[in-house]
Amino acid sequence: MQSSYLDWSNNMGLENLTGDIISDAKSEVDKILAEAYKEAENIEKETEQLRKALQKESEERIEKKKQMIERQVKASLELEKKRLTMNAQREILDKVFKKVEYQIQHMDAKKKSVGLKKLLEKGKKDLPVHTVYCKKEDAKFFKNAHVKSEEMLGGCILENKEATVRIDFRFESLLEQCKEEELQHMYKLLFA
Repeated sequence: MQSSYLDWSNNMGLENLTGDIISDAKSEVDKILAEAYKEAENIEKETEQLRKALQKESEERIEKKKQMIERQVKASLELEKKRLTMNAQREILDKVFKKVEYQIQHMDAKKKSVGLKKLLEKGKKDLPVHTVYCKKEDAKFFKNAHVKSEEMLGGCILENKEATVRIDFRFESLLEQCKEEELQHMYKLLFA
């Protein structure tokens, strides 16, 4: 009987020991699990904060790019509008100057005589005129000068005796100068 009591007593001690070990192990596992859950919860919170920060940063970058693209598109459209306006004004200017050229070609003799004499007087203020280059049919308007014929729309080129200085009063040159000045003026108005 003694042996069964010992067995029972050993069994009870062993069961208590095993129970204590299992209880301690469960307690340790519960503690480790609680810490792991807490750590997982912290990681989850940090991850969510990082995701929100990255999303905000991404949204800000996207907004900045959007604003930059909008500014570029607006500037591009404004430039295109100015370019189209300039081209339209240039076309109108070309038509006006073609009409002026036509009127010059069909100018009556009296108006042509007055205009050419004014050009000659203006040129004489700047240099002693010796030779006048003009259209063959306009030579009659320059009586007291040495006249040479040259192809041109009208007007004249005045030259000193030494042939070292020339003043270009050809109508096409004067028209081109006016046209360039007008284009520069339009350009300044549009792009300044």
